[in-house]
Amino acid sequence: MESSDTAFLSEVSAFLDTDDLCLTGSNVAPTEVNGDTRALRVKLRDRQQKEALRKKRYELRRKNERQALQLMQVELTSRLMLLQHGNKSKNHRSNTNAMVSNSPWRNLVLLQRQQLLQSKEEQEKLISAVTVQASYLKMLRGLDPEELLQAAATQKEASLAIASSMQVNVQSNHVRFAQQLSQVVAAHDQVDDIFSDFNVFNMPTGMTSGMQTSDGVAFFQHFNRFTQPFRLNQTQNSWWKLASFEDMIKDREDYSTLADPRDATILRLRLVRTLVTGATVSIIQRYIFRRVVDENRAVFTWKTLSEGEGIFAGMYLEETGWASLQESVEEEVTVVGVCVQQTPMRFGESRPRTTDSQTFCKLLHDMLNENAQIITTALSKMLIHETLAGIDV
Repeated sequence: MESSDTAFLSEVSAFLDTDDLCLTGSNVAPTEVNGDTRALRVKLRDRQQKEALRKKRYELRRKNERQALQLMQVELTSRLMLLQHGNKSKNHRSNTNAMVSNSPWRNLVLLQRQQLLQSKEEQEKLISAVTVQASYLKMLRGLDPEELLQAAATQKEASLAIASSMQVNVQSNHVRFAQQLSQVVAAHDQVDDIFSDFNVFNMPTGMTSGMQTSDGVAFFQHFNRFTQPFRLNQTQNSWWKLASFEDMIKDREDYSTLADPRDATILRLRLVRTLVTGATVSIIQRYIFRRVVDENRAVFTWKTLSEGEGIFAGMYLEETGWASLQESVEEEVTVVGVCVQQTPMRFGESRPRTTDSQTFCKLLHDMLNENAQIITTALSKMLIHETLAGIDV
């Protein structure tokens, strides 16, 4: 359609151009036109036709321009809609992604996935356990029924024997500790008699030890006196923390529930030592440590029953200790006096060799002096550390 309109417009333009030339020539001699009326009418008609054609050409040109603008509008509108749709899609995707990432359904899916993985892992473990159990049952089927029953009965008897032995040991320890605790309580009443021969403040500083005899019974006695430049309450609390040997001895059983744990420590310990000869020996100790704190004094009493094992089997030694802690009136220091007595004991018809018995007693005497030095040093370090910790730098 556009090609036919273009051809028509070309013809009209050519016709108008020729008419213009004629009009230009007629304007040169207007008198001749006025003389010929017929020719004037023809020219007038031609002019009207040309005006009509020019008008039609103008309308066609306007129509074509309008159609071109409409096509351009449609094209631009389409592009705009595409751009708007693209932005909406992008925003929708980002919103959708945000909604999905924050959606509770996503969390639920992740949780279900984790549970599924755990279920698969547990299933694999169960399959492995069933496989092992199946091989074990297959092995049992190959055994003779009587041998199988006998093995089961033997295992049951052994389990019962072990359980019974453990129960007997626990009950035996409870009975022994109950008797030992009553002796520790009674020992507290003896503290004044122990230190009656001398005043704690006048005792010589340092450790002294040696063999003593009372009523025909020989025992090893250890005295120790030292001072701590701290108040009574702080000193006795620090010593109480050390009395449990928590950081010193790992092989231990705690029976402190048989008394008040705030004022009594009850332990069953196993000590392992190496002799000068290179032999390794072990000793079982039943140990009770008790404290009584008054306004001006704190009294510690303890009792340890040591029982030898191995080459020391059948050897026993009882240790009883007293410690009196008093605060000096003149200075803010605590004076500590310690007395420990170790007495060899024998039960039943056991008669250990003299050499082994002497080695056993000497080992415990040396351990007493060693522990006294360790506790004194550890107590000083702990008190200094606690004091520095309370100072704001």
